[in-house]
Amino acid sequence: MKVHSSRLQKGLKEFNVPRSLAQTIVGYLEDEIVEERLKPGSRLIPEELAKHFDVSVSPVREALFLLQQVNLVTYRSRYGFSVSEIHIEDIENIYPIRGTLHALMVKTIIEKGFEQDLIDELKELLNCMEGAVQKEDINAYFYFNT
Repeated sequence: MKVHSSRLQKGLKEFNVPRSLAQTIVGYLEDEIVEERLKPGSRLIPEELAKHFDVSVSPVREALFLLQQVNLVTYRSRYGFSVSEIHIEDIENIYPIRGTLHALMVKTIIEKGFEQDLIDELKELLNCMEGAVQKEDINAYFYFNT
């Protein structure tokens, strides 16, 4: 299934849901981690990432701390940030909360009369996530969740 995230982003803009620079970086890094282009244990150096994104270090650090809150990134003093290893326990602890927030978002979208094809796409993503959970496929779950 090909997800049309640009349509979702367009939809979020229509509802005036702003994305900060840090949130944009979070989205990119989340994809890189979930799709394993950034392997567990890989160092994430804020200065290098800032140079890559052509931004100051501040939004990069904010993004890394946000990713730390959902256990995708680990911070250790004198070492810095690194990609966390993803465990099933993380999903069991964190994602019910995210699922509830996403359900609320979908409910709001439906109540506001959003385009039917986007609603269908969101339902398809939820079905894919449920299938990934049943197969215990962590990577697929993270991919569809992202």
